[in-house]
Amino acid sequence: MDNVQNMHVLLGKARVAGSKNQMASIFSQIRSQAMAAQENLTQLPVTDVAASRTAKFFTQVGDFAGTMLDRTSNGQMPDEGQMKTLASLYSQSGDLNRQLREAEAKNTAGGEVYWANLVNRARGVLQKRGQNPAPGELSAIDTQMQKYPGLIYDGPFSDNPSKDKVTVPGPPTPTAQLPSLALRFIDPLPGVQYRAGFAGSVKGNPPAYRVQITPAGAAADGPTTVDVTATGSRVAWFLDSRPVKGASWGVNQARAKAASFLAARGMEDFVPTFHRLAGNQAIFNMVREAGGIRYYPQQVKVAVALDNGQVVGFEGTEYLAGMGLTPANKVVLSAKQAAHLVRGAPAAGPGRLAVIPDGRGGALYAYEFSARQDGDTYLVYINAQNGREEQILRLADTPGGQLTI
Repeated sequence: MDNVQNMHVLLGKARVAGSKNQMASIFSQIRSQAMAAQENLTQLPVTDVAASRTAKFFTQVGDFAGTMLDRTSNGQMPDEGQMKTLASLYSQSGDLNRQLREAEAKNTAGGEVYWANLVNRARGVLQKRGQNPAPGELSAIDTQMQKYPGLIYDGPFSDNPSKDKVTVPGPPTPTAQLPSLALRFIDPLPGVQYRAGFAGSVKGNPPAYRVQITPAGAAADGPTTVDVTATGSRVAWFLDSRPVKGASWGVNQARAKAASFLAARGMEDFVPTFHRLAGNQAIFNMVREAGGIRYYPQQVKVAVALDNGQVVGFEGTEYLAGMGLTPANKVVLSAKQAAHLVRGAPAAGPGRLAVIPDGRGGALYAYEFSARQDGDTYLVYINAQNGREEQILRLADTPGGQLTI
């Protein structure tokens, strides 16, 4: 919560700062606060879906601040459009700060602070009732955050927002087939019977139909929610709300399970890139790789329960949005030529050709290099046509896994 409050105050200062040096200092602090807020959010035992938009907001603030830090450090002030974005972020961070304070005040009693009690609540009664595994206030906050528009920015490839409407190719999905489509996609427990039913339409991006799946008998820990696209009959995401009791599986086992789960559903050309651990689950970023080229806009997330290896979550909306993207540039440089353009730390090993989001709703070819400096590992992306440095990401090892910053 303090990170959000500090972020809000700093965004306000940036709006009135008059010098480039002052702005550079402020944007550096904003980026640090946004990164800390995002990392703290990942420590909560709630699902990616329950807090997805809030996490994306922190990512957007951090990356916007990084972009502005580069701009002001190079002697340029923010332009009119960037100042409008700054004003929007200031307003949104104020709303989020207010909602977090109200949630804490509502749930503080007898000296027991709400956020210190969140872990027990998230793993307890609400999951057993089959409701959203995040406390109601956090879900309400995330729902409010979803109303804010996505920002276009040069951000990490695991979260590439776009204002474009996502259209899934294919004929309209027959509603009569929704239960069977959903049941075929989830990862059922052996010997458990499931009932699936239509739960309504979802005005999302892409538009979808919602299916609710309920296990019968002693296994009835909670429902599984599945969204199937309104066209093309594709599963956009699903979430099993059962509590994950313990962790007997290792990360390597879970990684292999995530890959086999996708392969069995026609996505055999996906490779794991990064992962994190949360709430006895291993959550993997899986990227499509074909012909030795990684297509970062076509990315999914798979959550594997570490108590029995069941896949309990899948997020495929980024993959659906990136399916139709065609790189706007051509591959002119070789990997060896591009390696000489990596500034600062030297490239460690050969580069990998990749397709990355360009931050403006499109995609481009770039070489991906790993570089180390002062004990830190960075991923550097060099435009495969003109040699421009497109993006730098730092790999951060945390107790919950590896993150890109």
